[in-house]
Amino acid sequence: VTKFHRSMSQSTSREDMTIGFIGAGKMAQALASGFVASRITSVDKLFASAPSMASLQDIKEKVNINVTIDNKEIVRRSDVIILAVKPNVISDVLKEIAPAVGTQNLIISVAAGIQLAAIEDSLPKRTRVIRVMPNTPCLIGAGASAYALGTHAQPSDAEAVNKLMSAVGFCQSVPESLIDAVVGVSGSGPAYMFVAIEALADGGVKAGLPRDLAIKLAAQTLLGAGRMVMETGLHPAALKDGVCSPGGTTIAAVHTLEKNGFRGALIDAVLESCNCSRNMGNEYIYKELPELMQIIATFVSKKLHKSVPSPINSDIRRKSPPNRIHQDNDPLRIGPVHVPRPSRSQEPFFNPDGDRIPGMGGGSMLFDPLRSGSIRPPGRAGFPPSNTIPPGARYDPVGPFGFDPSGRGPRRGQ
Repeated sequence: VTKFHRSMSQSTSREDMTIGFIGAGKMAQALASGFVASRITSVDKLFASAPSMASLQDIKEKVNINVTIDNKEIVRRSDVIILAVKPNVISDVLKEIAPAVGTQNLIISVAAGIQLAAIEDSLPKRTRVIRVMPNTPCLIGAGASAYALGTHAQPSDAEAVNKLMSAVGFCQSVPESLIDAVVGVSGSGPAYMFVAIEALADGGVKAGLPRDLAIKLAAQTLLGAGRMVMETGLHPAALKDGVCSPGGTTIAAVHTLEKNGFRGALIDAVLESCNCSRNMGNEYIYKELPELMQIIATFVSKKLHKSVPSPINSDIRRKSPPNRIHQDNDPLRIGPVHVPRPSRSQEPFFNPDGDRIPGMGGGSMLFDPLRSGSIRPPGRAGFPPSNTIPPGARYDPVGPFGFDPSGRGPRRGQ
């Protein structure tokens, strides 16, 4: 690691760039400390801002960088601006700094879940933006990071970010579609490993080891195992098999881990973190949409069975138009959304058993984004399989038997 850091300092002079952090929390501290330790820059080229001087106390004491409570000052004095704020406040930060951002600035976001397009839309046109997901071991030069380039980011920007993040650990470029998965594996991963170290140490204490020794043994074991994976290039399963002797203590312990769902728990943890990151991005986009667009987005999310949160409240429900049938050739409407049919045929409705409902004529298929009923295709629960519906027959995805879920009665044919 020392040789690697030395080569980086030789290839990049300290005068090349100034770096500003908007946000001075744990991630900003880890990155700033790592950049200084790796000699990729010096403390006089680092700046940080936060809402109050009290929030800046830790980073000032630990890294001794320049601090301010003015975010625009960070933009004016920095070539590279790292957005190290929580996802729930990044919208306000972007609106604040947008007037000060110029073509000379490279914006790097480490906020989980917030997509490149959302950041670019909040800043001046052609702003260079890169999304990075690091982790806290960057503090000691052992981080694991991935980055994705924005629409206007240049190859030189990618090179700059790669140099910065490689100076504090492993770094890899990925498509933005994989960043949420990176959050689940390496962004949140240190916490899983800390829990594993604590659990191993607890087991050692229960078996009679002193606490301090048990923690050191557990931590060094994870460190050594990680290095073996990285340096040998062997699959973890092969390395695990090399430890498990036939009928030995290790295979007995691995059996216990498998019985108690150890592997599945880690997989679920990764997926939960990944989904949480995606939902943060969805909530950010949803919050920035006008009310009409929110209604449309809700309809699309239900149609595609997405898990986009739905903040539509009772006020919006009261403003929505009454549920009604439109002519078949009416255009797409908002409120209850009607998909027009090419003709006004009088084909019958069919109930979930595939039987014709007398007196129920044809008409527009109706999707209401403000209704709680799910929208399901034929063959899902509550609807007959597609092979039981005669060609050209129509069904009502809003409620069974062509009834309105509001209780107003059946919707008759036009």
